[in-house]
Amino acid sequence: MLAVGAMAMRKAADAPSFSGENGWRPGPISGAKEGRAPVWSVFRALDGSTTATPDAALSSKYRLAGTFFAYSEGAVEARKAVVDDVEHGIQKVVSEQDDLGSGIRITRIERDRIIIRDQAGIEAELWLSFRTATKSSAARADGGSSSGAVTGVGAGTSLSKFGGRQVGDCRWIFSRDRLMEYYQELRDDPERLLAVFDSMKPVYDAGRRITGYRLDVEGEAEFFEASGLKPGDVVRSVNFMDMTNRRRAEFLISQFIRNEANAFIIDIERDGEKKRLIYEIR
Repeated sequence: MLAVGAMAMRKAADAPSFSGENGWRPGPISGAKEGRAPVWSVFRALDGSTTATPDAALSSKYRLAGTFFAYSEGAVEARKAVVDDVEHGIQKVVSEQDDLGSGIRITRIERDRIIIRDQAGIEAELWLSFRTATKSSAARADGGSSSGAVTGVGAGTSLSKFGGRQVGDCRWIFSRDRLMEYYQELRDDPERLLAVFDSMKPVYDAGRRITGYRLDVEGEAEFFEASGLKPGDVVRSVNFMDMTNRRRAEFLISQFIRNEANAFIIDIERDGEKKRLIYEIR
């Protein structure tokens, strides 16, 4: 998510570099592809069987939207998962051992899959998906539901340029390969990259502490349009981490570059109202 990268680099010239175990500096782009087909409609028992079994029934109730690492006080915490509850049309952010409801518990979270277990001890895997939740593809992380899914891309939109499509109210799926290609284009043209960085202006409170970043587009307007951000939007948090300093934004962009996160939840303020934008990276 390059908008997060813009926040990370906005003050790079006059801020100390972020170093240490979790530090990051831009490096070569890896062209590695995913080894597994990200299709969630084929559910497998843990013994490798593809026969219709109780684990398939269990899996059909949920969809894995993505995973990411939490970050707190300068340290990386455990990986979290974004899970669609297909039956109820809501989205939940969970950690290992959390209860999804009805006694169904998260037993393991990995980068591209999770394992869930019901009260009878039946386990099932959920894998990353290109699809959307069948009952409400616009499920929201705040537990609400939207008016319906947006399944197409309108004429003249810039979404397709970045390998994206809108799948719900404030919810998108983007191609990681295409985003990485765009990132490389920007790295090869420093003036364009700087325009993206300069488009995110820090917002300060009375004590001169950063409380977020306001979008004031100075270039690459198509990218910001495709990501659903509008001029004047204030980004307050990403993946439930408050955007209060450059280090936090650096951590998030490093997760994207390293392919260690495939879901980003951005909380913004728009015209005085709070909104949540959800991005799945595939």
